[in-house]
Order: sequence, then structure tokens, then C-alpha cells
Amino acid sequence: MTQKNGYNLGGVLYLIGKGGKKGFPFRIRLQKLVLLGKIEDSFPFSFEYESHYYGPYSVQLQSILVDMVTDGLINENVIATGEENSGFIYSITEKGQLKLANLSLSETETKKLDNLWIRYMNKSTDYIIKKAKEISGIKSISDK
Repeated sequence: MTQKNGYNLGGVLYLIGKGGKKGFPFRIRLQKLVLLGKIEDSFPFSFEYESHYYGPYSVQLQSILVDMVTDGLINENVIATGEENSGFIYSITEKGQLKLANLSLSETETKKLDNLWIRYMNKSTDYIIKKAKEISGIKSISDK
């Protein structure tokens, strides 16, 4: 595994693990939070982003999430968020925790992710989407 992939996998696993027993709420939030960590905190995520329904979106990040579910590193649970809407809650598995430990993120890297978590996890999804659009300059498809 390349170092770049190790940062991508390790950083995403670490953030999902921060959700604890309740899990990490929502794919949209994770997409934006990873982007904010890359730009604001210089965490070495290498995901590329493009315009999508809710602003910046990474196909690569979505692909890693699918792979992590398939490999048993994380669980993905669908929950109802409204009459016609649903969302995905992610939680790290024991296998994922072992993988994360083997990736050995440095204290500096985990501190960046901890600070990112502290800044944004009590913010609304709408706030995080708006912030990601502002910082990246990538708008929603409908904004163009």
C-alpha cells in the first residue's frame, strides 16, 4: 500500500472511529469533512473533488468507503432522516480498528483530525456543506 493510500484509508478510518458507538453521521458530512481536513489542516488526503449535488464530492472517497464496507473495516447502516430521505451511518469494526492501528498515523496527523472533529462535528450539515463550497470554490451542480 502506498503512503498516499495509507493516509486516505487511515484518515477516513480515524474519522469514522471518532463517532464511537453512535457511529459517524452521514456520507455527505464525511465527504465535506475530509475535504476541509485536506484544505484547512493540510492533512495529506489525496482525494480529488468535483461538483456534485451537495457541492464538492470525491468519487475516490466513495470508492474507498465501498471497499471498506466490503472488506469488513466499517459498517454502513441506512437510517431514515425524513419521510422520503435516508442517510448512512458509518461505524468502525474491530477489524477496522486493527487496520487503523497498523497504519500508524503520527501524533501530528491524528491531532489534525482531532481538531477538525472538534471544529465541525457540532455544526449542522448545511453549515459544513456551505463551508466546504466556500473554501474549495466547488459549487453544487444546481449552483452553476
